[in-house]
Amino acid sequence: MAKLQGKMGKFTLMRDRVAVQSPSTQLSDIAEEALHILLQLQYKKAEAEGMIKKAFERSPKLATSEELLNEIYKQRKPS
Repeated sequence: MAKLQGKMGKFTLMRDRVAVQSPSTQLSDIAEEALHILLQLQYKKAEAEGMIKKAFERSPKLATSEELLNEIYKQRKPS
């Protein structure tokens, strides 16, 4: 204990790093997950990325990949 005296000060001032996701990080995670699902459904990558982009243009406040996929399929329905 005596050997540590005066050497621990910098460690007591350190704060735990908490991974806080910014909205843009969350957005990219949602898009990545949706892209992965669309690729599994045999869509081409360029086509899937285009569908994701259009869905966000129509509804920029999508919060989950499920909402994103629902929006994608809404736009794919014939009018």
